Amino acid sequence: GETVDAETVRLSWNKAEEADGYQLQYYNPNQGRYVITKRIEDNSVLTIERTELAIGTEYQYRIRPFVVEDGKSVYGPFSEPVIVKTGSTLVKPVLTAKPYNYTTNKLSWTEVPGATSYQIQKYNFAKKKWVLLKTVKTTSTSNTYLNCNTTYKYRVRAVAKLNGKNVFSKYSDAKLAKTKGSRIGVVKDGPLNVRTGPGAGYKKLIQVKKGRQLTITGSTAKWYRIKIKVNGKFRVGYVSKQYVKIK
Repeated sequence: GETVDAETVRLSWNKAEEADGYQLQYYNPNQGRYVITKRIEDNSVLTIERTELAIGTEYQYRIRPFVVEDGKSVYGPFSEPVIVKTGSTLVKPVLTAKPYNYTTNKLSWTEVPGATSYQIQKYNFAKKKWVLLKTVKTTSTSNTYLNCNTTYKYRVRAVAKLNGKNVFSKYSDAKLAKTKGSRIGVVKDGPLNVRTGPGAGYKKLIQVKKGRQLTITGSTAKWYRIKIKVNGKFRVGYVSKQYVKIK
Protein backbone atom coordinates (compact mmCIF):
# COMPACT_ATOMS: atom_id res chain seq x y z
CA GLY A 1 0.00 0.00 0.00
CA GLU A 2 1.02 3.64 -0.49
CA THR A 3 -0.12 7.08 0.56
CA VAL A 4 -1.74 9.21 -2.14
CA ASP A 5 -2.83 12.24 -0.12
CA ALA A 6 -4.50 13.20 3.16
CA GLU A 7 -7.67 11.21 2.42
CA THR A 8 -6.56 8.56 -0.09
CA VAL A 9 -4.42 5.41 -0.08
CA ARG A 10 -3.59 3.08 -2.97
CA LEU A 11 -3.51 -0.71 -2.64
CA SER A 12 -2.03 -3.18 -5.14
CA TRP A 13 -1.51 -6.94 -5.31
CA ASN A 14 -0.18 -9.73 -7.50
CA LYS A 15 -2.44 -11.35 -10.05
CA ALA A 16 -4.01 -14.72 -9.22
CA GLU A 17 -4.17 -16.33 -12.67
CA GLU A 18 -7.07 -18.74 -12.02
CA ALA A 19 -9.15 -16.31 -9.98
CA ASP A 20 -12.38 -14.69 -11.14
CA GLY A 21 -11.84 -11.75 -8.83
CA TYR A 22 -10.81 -10.54 -5.39
CA GLN A 23 -12.39 -9.68 -2.07
CA LEU A 24 -10.82 -6.75 -0.20
CA GLN A 25 -11.34 -6.44 3.54
CA TYR A 26 -10.64 -3.61 5.98
CA TYR A 27 -9.97 -4.02 9.69
CA ASN A 28 -12.59 -2.06 11.62
CA PRO A 29 -11.10 -1.22 15.05
CA ASN A 30 -14.50 -0.25 16.44
CA GLN A 31 -15.89 -3.71 15.65
CA GLY A 32 -12.61 -5.52 16.32
CA ARG A 33 -12.82 -7.49 13.08
CA TYR A 34 -12.29 -7.40 9.34
CA VAL A 35 -15.22 -6.30 7.17
CA ILE A 36 -15.71 -6.53 3.42
CA THR A 37 -14.94 -3.21 1.77
CA LYS A 38 -14.87 -4.15 -1.91
CA ARG A 39 -15.62 -7.11 -4.20
CA ILE A 40 -13.65 -6.91 -7.45
CA GLU A 41 -15.08 -9.15 -10.16
CA ASP A 42 -12.19 -8.82 -12.60
CA ASN A 43 -8.90 -10.61 -11.96
CA SER A 44 -7.03 -8.14 -14.20
CA VAL A 45 -7.70 -5.31 -11.73
CA LEU A 46 -4.61 -5.23 -9.51
CA THR A 47 -4.85 -1.83 -7.84
CA ILE A 48 -7.49 0.25 -6.13
CA GLU A 49 -7.69 3.56 -4.32
CA ARG A 50 -9.61 4.01 -1.07
CA THR A 51 -10.83 7.59 -0.76
CA GLU A 52 -12.57 9.89 1.73
CA LEU A 53 -10.50 8.54 4.62
CA ALA A 54 -9.43 10.44 7.74
CA ILE A 55 -6.28 12.53 7.60
CA GLY A 56 -3.10 11.07 9.15
CA THR A 57 -4.75 7.75 10.02
CA GLU A 58 -3.53 4.14 9.68
CA TYR A 59 -5.73 1.61 7.87
CA GLN A 60 -5.24 -2.15 7.69
CA TYR A 61 -6.31 -4.24 4.70
CA ARG A 62 -6.12 -7.80 3.44
CA ILE A 63 -7.26 -9.42 0.19
CA ARG A 64 -8.09 -12.88 -1.10
CA PRO A 65 -8.93 -14.31 -4.53
CA PHE A 66 -12.10 -16.15 -5.38
CA VAL A 67 -13.47 -18.36 -8.15
CA VAL A 68 -17.13 -18.85 -8.97
CA GLU A 69 -18.26 -22.50 -9.09
CA ASP A 70 -21.91 -23.43 -9.67
CA GLY A 71 -22.92 -19.85 -8.89
CA LYS A 72 -21.10 -19.78 -5.56
CA SER A 73 -17.86 -18.05 -4.60
CA VAL A 74 -15.00 -20.22 -3.41
CA TYR A 75 -12.29 -18.21 -1.65
CA GLY A 76 -8.54 -18.69 -1.50
CA PRO A 77 -6.31 -17.74 1.44
CA PHE A 78 -5.94 -14.12 2.60
CA SER A 79 -2.83 -12.12 1.90
CA GLU A 80 -0.70 -10.88 4.76
CA PRO A 81 -2.32 -7.72 6.21
CA VAL A 82 -0.90 -4.42 5.03
CA ILE A 83 -1.01 -1.20 7.01
CA VAL A 84 -1.08 2.07 5.10
CA LYS A 85 -1.44 5.60 6.45
CA THR A 86 -3.08 8.62 4.88
CA GLY A 87 -1.00 11.75 4.59
CA SER A 88 -0.92 14.24 7.46
CA THR A 89 -0.22 17.32 5.32
CA LEU A 90 -2.90 19.27 3.48
CA VAL A 91 -1.98 20.60 0.06
CA LYS A 92 -2.17 24.34 -0.58
CA PRO A 93 -5.41 25.39 -2.32
CA VAL A 94 -5.41 27.46 -5.50
CA LEU A 95 -7.59 30.56 -5.17
CA THR A 96 -9.53 32.46 -7.83
CA ALA A 97 -11.06 35.87 -7.05
CA LYS A 98 -13.33 37.76 -9.45
CA PRO A 99 -15.69 40.76 -9.26
CA TYR A 100 -19.39 39.86 -9.43
CA ASN A 101 -21.01 43.29 -9.30
CA TYR A 102 -20.39 46.73 -7.80
CA THR A 103 -20.52 45.52 -4.16
CA THR A 104 -19.63 41.80 -4.38
CA ASN A 105 -16.57 39.68 -5.18
CA LYS A 106 -16.80 35.95 -5.90
CA LEU A 107 -14.14 33.57 -4.51
CA SER A 108 -13.49 29.94 -5.38
CA TRP A 109 -10.62 27.50 -4.84
CA THR A 110 -9.51 23.97 -5.52
CA GLU A 111 -10.77 21.21 -3.24
CA VAL A 112 -8.13 19.94 -0.83
CA PRO A 113 -8.22 16.18 -0.06
CA GLY A 114 -8.84 15.59 3.64
CA ALA A 115 -10.04 19.12 4.39
CA THR A 116 -13.18 19.59 6.47
CA SER A 117 -13.40 23.37 6.09
CA TYR A 118 -11.64 26.42 4.66
CA GLN A 119 -10.62 29.73 6.22
CA ILE A 120 -10.78 32.81 4.00
CA GLN A 121 -8.86 35.93 4.95
CA LYS A 122 -9.11 39.47 3.56
CA TYR A 123 -6.27 41.95 3.75
CA ASN A 124 -6.96 45.16 5.67
CA PHE A 125 -4.92 47.75 3.79
CA ALA A 126 -5.51 50.42 6.45
CA LYS A 127 -4.20 48.24 9.31
CA LYS A 128 -1.71 46.38 7.09
CA LYS A 129 -2.72 42.93 8.30
CA TRP A 130 -4.82 39.90 7.32
CA VAL A 131 -8.19 39.38 9.03
CA LEU A 132 -10.51 36.39 9.00
CA LEU A 133 -13.40 36.90 6.59
CA LYS A 134 -15.24 33.61 7.14
CA THR A 135 -14.93 29.84 7.54
CA VAL A 136 -16.88 27.62 5.13
CA LYS A 137 -17.20 23.94 4.24
CA THR A 138 -17.63 24.57 0.50
CA THR A 139 -15.06 25.55 -2.14
CA SER A 140 -16.63 28.89 -3.02
CA THR A 141 -18.10 31.94 -1.31
CA SER A 142 -18.96 35.61 -1.83
CA ASN A 143 -17.68 38.74 -0.14
CA THR A 144 -20.62 41.15 -0.11
CA TYR A 145 -21.44 44.74 0.94
CA LEU A 146 -18.18 46.11 -0.48
CA ASN A 147 -17.34 49.53 -1.87
CA CYS A 148 -17.60 50.13 -5.59
CA ASN A 149 -14.55 50.31 -7.84
CA THR A 150 -12.31 49.10 -5.01
CA THR A 151 -9.55 46.48 -4.98
CA TYR A 152 -9.60 43.75 -2.31
CA LYS A 153 -7.01 41.06 -1.57
CA TYR A 154 -7.79 37.51 -0.39
CA ARG A 155 -6.16 34.22 0.58
CA VAL A 156 -7.49 30.84 1.77
CA ARG A 157 -6.21 27.78 3.64
CA ALA A 158 -7.62 24.30 4.25
CA VAL A 159 -8.46 22.97 7.72
CA ALA A 160 -8.75 19.39 9.02
CA LYS A 161 -8.88 17.58 12.36
CA LEU A 162 -5.96 15.36 13.39
CA ASN A 163 -5.95 13.76 16.84
CA GLY A 164 -8.63 16.21 17.96
CA LYS A 165 -6.66 19.29 16.88
CA ASN A 166 -6.89 21.53 13.84
CA VAL A 167 -4.21 21.20 11.19
CA PHE A 168 -3.84 23.70 8.37
CA SER A 169 -2.49 23.83 4.86
CA LYS A 170 -0.31 26.68 3.73
CA TYR A 171 -2.22 29.74 2.60
CA SER A 172 -2.96 30.02 -1.09
CA ASP A 173 -1.21 32.67 -3.10
CA ALA A 174 -3.00 35.97 -2.51
CA LYS A 175 -5.41 37.13 -5.22
CA LEU A 176 -6.85 40.57 -6.01
CA ALA A 177 -10.39 41.36 -7.11
CA LYS A 178 -11.74 44.81 -7.93
CA THR A 179 -15.45 45.50 -7.59
CA LYS A 180 -17.20 47.08 -10.56
CA GLY A 181 -17.85 50.81 -10.87
CA SER A 182 -20.49 52.87 -9.08
CA ARG A 183 -24.22 52.64 -9.80
CA ILE A 184 -26.95 55.26 -10.05
CA GLY A 185 -29.94 55.08 -7.77
CA VAL A 186 -33.13 57.18 -7.83
CA VAL A 187 -34.97 58.32 -4.70
CA LYS A 188 -38.43 56.79 -5.03
CA ASP A 189 -39.95 58.39 -1.91
CA GLY A 190 -38.91 61.67 -0.34
CA PRO A 191 -37.75 63.75 1.21
CA LEU A 192 -35.12 61.18 2.18
CA ASN A 193 -32.58 61.66 4.94
CA VAL A 194 -28.95 61.10 4.05
CA ARG A 195 -27.11 60.03 7.19
CA THR A 196 -23.47 59.90 8.24
CA GLY A 197 -23.59 56.15 8.89
CA PRO A 198 -25.60 53.03 7.96
CA GLY A 199 -28.42 53.36 10.47
CA ALA A 200 -31.30 55.59 11.55
CA GLY A 201 -29.39 56.55 14.70
CA TYR A 202 -26.67 58.36 12.78
CA LYS A 203 -26.67 62.13 12.33
CA LYS A 204 -28.61 63.57 9.37
CA LEU A 205 -26.25 64.94 6.74
CA ILE A 206 -28.76 66.34 4.23
CA GLN A 207 -32.22 65.68 2.79
CA VAL A 208 -32.86 64.78 -0.85
CA LYS A 209 -36.11 64.97 -2.80
CA LYS A 210 -38.04 62.26 -4.62
CA GLY A 211 -36.54 61.64 -8.08
CA ARG A 212 -33.03 62.74 -7.09
CA GLN A 213 -30.28 60.65 -8.64
CA LEU A 214 -27.64 59.35 -6.25
CA THR A 215 -24.19 57.92 -6.96
CA ILE A 216 -24.00 54.61 -5.06
CA THR A 217 -20.48 53.57 -4.09
CA GLY A 218 -21.13 50.67 -1.71
CA SER A 219 -23.66 49.00 0.55
CA THR A 220 -24.42 47.24 3.81
CA ALA A 221 -27.31 44.84 4.35
CA LYS A 222 -29.95 47.62 4.53
CA TRP A 223 -28.17 50.82 3.48
CA TYR A 224 -26.48 52.23 0.39
CA ARG A 225 -23.24 54.14 0.68
CA ILE A 226 -23.36 57.22 -1.56
CA LYS A 227 -21.18 60.09 -2.71
CA ILE A 228 -23.04 63.41 -2.42
CA LYS A 229 -22.15 67.11 -2.52
CA VAL A 230 -22.93 69.01 0.72
CA ASN A 231 -22.15 72.73 0.94
CA GLY A 232 -19.95 72.51 -2.12
CA LYS A 233 -17.90 69.51 -0.93
CA PHE A 234 -18.31 65.83 -1.68
CA ARG A 235 -19.20 63.76 1.38
CA VAL A 236 -19.87 60.10 2.10
CA GLY A 237 -23.42 59.43 3.19
CA TYR A 238 -25.87 56.57 3.67
CA VAL A 239 -29.49 56.12 2.57
CA SER A 240 -31.95 53.34 3.36
CA LYS A 241 -32.23 50.82 0.52
CA GLN A 242 -36.01 50.65 0.74
CA TYR A 243 -36.35 54.22 -0.55
CA VAL A 244 -33.92 53.95 -3.50
CA LYS A 245 -34.32 52.22 -6.85
CA ILE A 246 -31.25 51.16 -8.84
CA LYS A 247 -31.32 52.31 -12.46
